[in-house]
Amino acid sequence: MSGAPRSSGFPPLVKYELIEEIGHGGMATVYRARDPRLQRDVAVKVIHKHLRDNAEVNRRFTSEARAVAKLRHPNIVEVYDVSDDDDEERFLVVELIRGSSLREVLTENGVLPAEVAGILVMALCEAAQHAHDSEVIHRDIKPENVLIERYGGEGTSDGAPRRVRTSLGSNSDRGVERVKLTDFGIAKLLDGQGLTSTGQILGSPAHMAPEQIEGGHIGPQTDVFALGVLMYECMVGSLPFEGKNPAQVLRRVLEGDFEAADSERPRVGRRWANIVAVALDKDYQKRFQTALEFGECIREELVLLDIHDYARQFDRYFSEPDSYCVSHAEQLVSRLLKRGEQGQKDGDVQGAAADFNRALAFRPNDLAIIKRVAALTRGQATKRRAARVALIVAGSVALGGGAFGVARALRALKPAEPAVAFIGDVVAQGSLPVPSVRKSAAPVVPGPVPVTSASARVMSSVGRTPALPSAGTSPATARTRKVRFRVNPGGARLLLDGRVVDWSAAFELTPGSHSLRAEMPPGNLCCEPRSRSIVVTAPPGEQPGEVQTFVVNLPFRHARARLLNAPAGASVSCGNGLTVPAGGASQVRMNRVAWTGSCTQSPGGTRTGVTLRAGEMAAIVWR
Repeated sequence: MSGAPRSSGFPPLVKYELIEEIGHGGMATVYRARDPRLQRDVAVKVIHKHLRDNAEVNRRFTSEARAVAKLRHPNIVEVYDVSDDDDEERFLVVELIRGSSLREVLTENGVLPAEVAGILVMALCEAAQHAHDSEVIHRDIKPENVLIERYGGEGTSDGAPRRVRTSLGSNSDRGVERVKLTDFGIAKLLDGQGLTSTGQILGSPAHMAPEQIEGGHIGPQTDVFALGVLMYECMVGSLPFEGKNPAQVLRRVLEGDFEAADSERPRVGRRWANIVAVALDKDYQKRFQTALEFGECIREELVLLDIHDYARQFDRYFSEPDSYCVSHAEQLVSRLLKRGEQGQKDGDVQGAAADFNRALAFRPNDLAIIKRVAALTRGQATKRRAARVALIVAGSVALGGGAFGVARALRALKPAEPAVAFIGDVVAQGSLPVPSVRKSAAPVVPGPVPVTSASARVMSSVGRTPALPSAGTSPATARTRKVRFRVNPGGARLLLDGRVVDWSAAFELTPGSHSLRAEMPPGNLCCEPRSRSIVVTAPPGEQPGEVQTFVVNLPFRHARARLLNAPAGASVSCGNGLTVPAGGASQVRMNRVAWTGSCTQSPGGTRTGVTLRAGEMAAIVWR
């Protein structure tokens, strides 16, 4: 059996016919290949020539083969074969997945609906748990290492995949079998044969757990953290830990410094945000202790939302994403309102607030929802005030202060503190700071699913002030309110009700609904414009000067790059996940205006600097 001819430019392999290059990373190139013996297409990962003679890399490559060869799970890419010691090339033969990486999906779609993201991560939790049961820790779970198989079949006569949509499986309890976890190249074996004895940090900084950065305890909780980062990015559209350079990212990971998912994107909702927050706890002992526990907590929230057909939901989204998002939003709002009403009846005010507020994020101008959350806030404010009055009266009587003491204390009472309001994708904030997520006694959770230890920790973290519009005064009783806007990036201009305003300082607005549009000035292509409705609430009667703050984040456009003067078959790989082939162009998602770093040429390993700007094309010149 003859392998690929040398004239093809592909490395020659004895047992496999390399057909085309389908991927390129810092360690190896991946080819679609044909196994003549079994008459099937496979994926072959061939280690780069300049790394082949490196003993550490060879050991890591062999570790990947041995670790993954143990695993047999529908959500893990299966290993078929590995090179022999006397082969000219070092390679790994794995199952060929016809579809896209999760990174490509996020680049195309920006975000996933929170429930679709939850289903995807739940399937990955099952895969990770299987690996952990086999004493394998992945240690590099990220969107690039998650594949989504969209089409089935062995392909057409010319080897191209058939565009035939397949079911994702009928048994929802088994998860989504078209989601595949791959690349265990830097997995750490729990048998003590890990590869970090030199103190080298292996992994992607934004997805690494604090203990992984510090070279401490590595266990299932390390992968739980990475799954939390992945879930956050899928739901929000950006990473929880970001910075201008890897050092800043690592520092923020170590400090646990990230914005709550529902603060960044209100449609995520407080309940999903709190599930993610537990997975991202900087103390591994306070996270979900197993991937199974994480997955079960996700499953409980899906069941409480009356979502059971996981595979069908996943299939519908990837078949017709726009249509799915519309129908799903309608069903979801109805279920959120129903659960919120039930929670209100059961005394679970925090849970009801979370559900009502998420429904409001989908329908920011729905007066019926606004009235519900306003009534909920007024009810709580009245109860708090009554309780405080009762305590003061009891204390005054006990101390013999009489009526004078009671009246004096009542005059000192302050009004209820305003809450934080998330309106659409815009964040509106009163004066009350949002406490950090905490874990305490869990409130009652209505629904058929009992509260487990996992969900108890999550539901208790709803203890942050519910995101509700202020209900101190109706809009009709206040003429204006002082507001402040924070727009990112700072060079954007702001239009309110069609009029350009100076948002560098606070100014007055009438309470009620206003149209908002934020955009970059002409010629600046970094970001997409954003249009939303905002609701300015009347200031509390006792604090008429209180400022309401709105935060508006513009989505960054992708940066594009073209590789020039490179030989055929060459490519460059950059530190931010960008890979550009010779004569072609690629794009990468940006989380800031510009990124400056270096790219590694293959073959050769030469490094070349590049600056990528959101919305612009950069030229990378082969050296």
